[in-house]
Amino acid sequence: MRPTVPALLALALGACAAERRTAAAPAIPGPPPDAPAASPGALGAAERALAAYLEASRDGSQTAAALDTLLGCGARGARVLPITLLGAYRVLPASGAGDTLLGRAVVATVAEQRADRRNRGRYLARQRVEVDTLEWDLVRDGGRWQVCNGVQFGFHQPEDATTWVPLGASSATARRLADSVYQLWGGR
Repeated sequence: MRPTVPALLALALGACAAERRTAAAPAIPGPPPDAPAASPGALGAAERALAAYLEASRDGSQTAAALDTLLGCGARGARVLPITLLGAYRVLPASGAGDTLLGRAVVATVAEQRADRRNRGRYLARQRVEVDTLEWDLVRDGGRWQVCNGVQFGFHQPEDATTWVPLGASSATARRLADSVYQLWGGR
């Protein structure tokens, strides 16, 4: 009998929950003493910008074209390895003051891709489920909130130049796993 994706997903999520990292986040310096406190409306708008960025970051998202308009601080078009494939997310309350806030989200990623250091022009990808809490700077620029200085998601290297583990994994199986996690988390 062959295990189903939901059964494997439940097993993987249980293992991830047991091994979840609980390291304390680095201390973030507070806003300057003269920075105006962020209003509830500003906090909500910044959180919505982070949610829009995360939704656009999902592989195959209907809003992926908007991704570059949501990134600020020179991050548009930047491709940094290793990079992960986003499955699902939950935005946490933003904090801070002034025009730069700290945005946080609990994310579930389903695969990681990195350069193969032994074979130039080749990549290694590992399919797995990992849950972590990540942070981004949310910067107001001209009345619009943009996402800066944080993790980006999505595979950008060619499939034929990528070696996958475990055996049988591929970008297609990772995308199906991402969709399963997304549905399991209630579509966000």
